[in-house]
Amino acid sequence: MSYNRSPSVSSRTGSRSPARRLRILIAEDDADSAASLEMLLQNEGHETRCVYHGRDVVKTACDFAADAVLLDIGMPGVTGYDVARAFRMLYGSAKPVLIAVTARGASADKVMAKAAGIDHHFAKPYDPHELLGLLADLAAHAV
Repeated sequence: MSYNRSPSVSSRTGSRSPARRLRILIAEDDADSAASLEMLLQNEGHETRCVYHGRDVVKTACDFAADAVLLDIGMPGVTGYDVARAFRMLYGSAKPVLIAVTARGASADKVMAKAAGIDHHFAKPYDPHELLGLLADLAAHAV
């Protein structure tokens, strides 16, 4: 299924307020993709912030107190794998939930993502309902 860029996606799912509003950092070098994700997440009641370069992810996630980071793997300069390894080194298990949203969807990519410390993996094009379901689960179980 291709990604639907319209904000009406959440209305078709019977948009509901999450159990807890998450603070979600979107790390994506493509501004249109980042804006689409941001609209989708804000329609579900989450607070978002975007960064467009891998070198900005860790600091922004900490400053923003992100609960989750949607992380493109193929960002220029510093890859999503590098970002995940930096989170693991700096924050261990206290890091936010790292969710790859990437064009890299082969089995080897998923193995490398897991090894780098990425918690969940969505290959583009992905089903936005699956991503929203994961975030709803995270919100429901957040302290």
